[in-house]
Amino acid sequence: LGISLFQQNSFYDSRSHFGHIMLVWKPAKHVTADLGYNISSENGDTLLLNTLTPLGSLRYNFHQPTARLEVVLNKYLTWKAQWGYHDYNEKSPPGPVLARDFHGNVFTTSLRYAF
Repeated sequence: LGISLFQQNSFYDSRSHFGHIMLVWKPAKHVTADLGYNISSENGDTLLLNTLTPLGSLRYNFHQPTARLEVVLNKYLTWKAQWGYHDYNEKSPPGPVLARDFHGNVFTTSLRYAF
């Protein structure tokens, strides 16, 4: 009798929309610049009959613009710098926890040595 309590059918229904664009510009022979944008959007619903089933994020937007610069210094050295921004926000109504919303900048730089 206790086992049948946890054997219920539930469903997740999620519609995903996403897009990505990247533009590459080469102003000089040894210089390359990239600009890009990525977006994901989810709109979903659920019917959870088991109270122990964890709730997931079913409605959110995730924006990710990026920029990159690459400079070939000489035959052996290449310098790269990249910036990315992450913006995540949930569109779900507050439940046991508030809707999560965060953003952050990520900057990476590197020097590649090839021989």
